[in-house]
Amino acid sequence: MDQYPFSKKEFENLVRREAAARKVSFVRALYMVSDGLTERWRKEHREIKPICQKGCSFCCHQIATCTAIEWEEIVPFVMRQKKLFRKRLHKMRGKWLWYLERNQNRLVSDPEKLLDDWRGTPCIFLGGDGGCLIYDVRPLQCRTLDSSKACVSWHQPEVRKYHFLWEGFAYILLEEEQERLGREGEGGSLINLASRMESSQCVSRYIPGRPLP
Repeated sequence: MDQYPFSKKEFENLVRREAAARKVSFVRALYMVSDGLTERWRKEHREIKPICQKGCSFCCHQIATCTAIEWEEIVPFVMRQKKLFRKRLHKMRGKWLWYLERNQNRLVSDPEKLLDDWRGTPCIFLGGDGGCLIYDVRPLQCRTLDSSKACVSWHQPEVRKYHFLWEGFAYILLEEEQERLGREGEGGSLINLASRMESSQCVSRYIPGRPLP
């Protein structure tokens, strides 16, 4: 590939070819192509470098969401390491259900309350060393957030999201693939989806660009 994709169709063709060549799912191929393009751009523009590194984890202390088809990549990864995650999932599930029980009605009318209430709370998959325990299968939302300056505020201008064209294409394709599979609107916050691994409680939904329970 000599040129960067300048249309969604070009990006999609790259993803479909990657999926076929590597015999991986559409989601994993999408991650590979998007991450690969970003890494290539970084190497070509070394003077523009994000400060993010393992252990900083500022952006990992908030609600993160994913689509249902992304969650299907996460579940097998977690189940293969069930002993590692069992105690963590049980503890966070209890905290989450306690929160929902007291705030479910208010969240319907004020979804932003969720973001405010959980800001500063570590992600359910954040390790003790500040690293992501599901890094290889982390959602697109977590792959497209970085900063050129150490984060001290949730609203500082150096934090960017969807910086590259192909990242925007990736979000659109995820939504389209979900719709094609008849799963439009499914997904939600990682903690809610994780809590359902042991229980069918809590209806979750995913709204593009806006994390909701």
